[in-house]
Amino acid sequence: MTAEHEKLKKISISIEEEVLEAIEELAGKYSKETGQKWSKGAINP
Repeated sequence: MTAEHEKLKKISISIEEEVLEAIEELAGKYSKETGQKWSKGAINP
């Protein structure tokens, strides 16, 4: 098995609270469907 690596760049953005809430809702659905955990810390400083 070969590990695939992506090159990531660190950026900062500002989003409205309602957008963050929508992201959290979608993350919950994603976690249920895939079994993979999602962390809000991935987008919050």
